Amino acid sequence: MEYADYTSILHKEYGLDITFPCQNVEYDGNTGVDCILTFASQNNRDYLSPVYYVGPVVSLDDYCKLMLPAIDNNEIYRSDMFPMYVDPDWGGLSSPFISMMLYNRGLGWSKYFFGGQPLDTYYSDMASFPNTTRSTIVFDITEEKKENARAVSKQVKSIQEDKILHRSNVDDITVVRFLAPFGLECKREEWLNLFQEKGLMCYGVDFCRKDSKCFMGMLVFIRKGGKTIDDYVEQISHYVRFDPDFKLE
Repeated sequence: MEYADYTSILHKEYGLDITFPCQNVEYDGNTGVDCILTFASQNNRDYLSPVYYVGPVVSLDDYCKLMLPAIDNNEIYRSDMFPMYVDPDWGGLSSPFISMMLYNRGLGWSKYFFGGQPLDTYYSDMASFPNTTRSTIVFDITEEKKENARAVSKQVKSIQEDKILHRSNVDDITVVRFLAPFGLECKREEWLNLFQEKGLMCYGVDFCRKDSKCFMGMLVFIRKGGKTIDDYVEQISHYVRFDPDFKLE
């Protein structure tokens, strides 16, 4: 698959137009283990990690790279594994990046860790790990961990600027900050080198329509000296747009 195929499939199957200039895009069409990112930290390397499947990589400028999601794995992000956070205004949907960020912070991320219960039961005593050799793990619920869980919400914000939402024809743009980008793991050395850069900022930016089955959540890496995440979101919104006339078959 080439970048042109990627954009064509998104347009035909999801009514989503991705128009980043070809000269700014790196894409080899790989859908194997080389395109998988996990979100380990020193506190949870033994846990079952959420994953992100990388598609095209876009350079916005010398300081900012985007990783767009691979198409083949789109449905996993809409499964009932993602996320732990449940926002009533979204009818039970929220950005999968929140789950990934929780894991990056060393916290439980899937409802399966909590017997199918939502995040407000985080302080339960038992978390289940399906399909692993370690079937259960007991959490020691301390005040420190409670404060850490509350702090997670401070790393999530929603873009409310009407001009940006209208330009991309989305209901919400969720921005999730990863505090430990050095904890990201993958099979590609050049990506691992990026994750280890001093001063690197990492965000998950999710362009979401309630009526779409497409996950257009991208990882945004900003090197030291780059612009703010708000500036880059505004720039990205010129290249991402859901067709208002598109109807899912």
